[in-house]
Amino acid sequence: MYRERDDEQPGLDLRHEAVRPARKGFLREHVFAGRWRELMTSKPRLLNRVLSDYLAGVGQREATVVASVITWLGTNMGQALIEEAARRVRVAGAGADVPPYAVSEAYLCAWTSENRRKLGVNNGWRTLEALLTEDAAEKRVQPSAADYEVAEHVAFWLGQFEGQRFVQQCQDEVRALAKIESYAGFCRTGHQDLDFVQEMRADLPALASAGEVAASALRDLEATYGPIAA
Repeated sequence: MYRERDDEQPGLDLRHEAVRPARKGFLREHVFAGRWRELMTSKPRLLNRVLSDYLAGVGQREATVVASVITWLGTNMGQALIEEAARRVRVAGAGADVPPYAVSEAYLCAWTSENRRKLGVNNGWRTLEALLTEDAAEKRVQPSAADYEVAEHVAFWLGQFEGQRFVQQCQDEVRALAKIESYAGFCRTGHQDLDFVQEMRADLPALASAGEVAASALRDLEATYGPIAA
């Protein structure tokens, strides 16, 4: 059961920033980080539902750990975790309806596998150790038991209805960014006048509604290659 803690703030006063912020030029990370901040602004108490089975209460440390895991979903390894969870769901639901909690359990299992220590991989660091250690730190952080539990709750929530909707919205924007980057690639090589590239161009204005990162990418595209509106 969720219970308040002395340092708990009413949602909007918490900082939903990762220990390792989204990196410049890594737009998928900015999609997940930005959408999470927007969600926490519009639904500040959602964090309490994400951590509804977490007994210690929800404060700034919990918000930081959650934001760090969410931002990481935009990395290559985070995207691989989403794909692995989807694969596990397909296996669980093969030839039958997907059992209750199968999606949440798939995300939790995928996270557990990802987070285990593998000597020779990432210098032997566990994933959460890397996520909670600042870039400039000389020594890796040793996450607490509470930190590990918070990350597990996030993984489980990702498979629930609200979590799946969040992931889907982020992935939709990621796909929009891929289309924008594809068109930009043709422009960089001077092939923007090809018929199929022009067809791609006609679809670009609608992608602005995919999210703020996509809209910003379109603005940058227009600033470099001129207007794209029909």
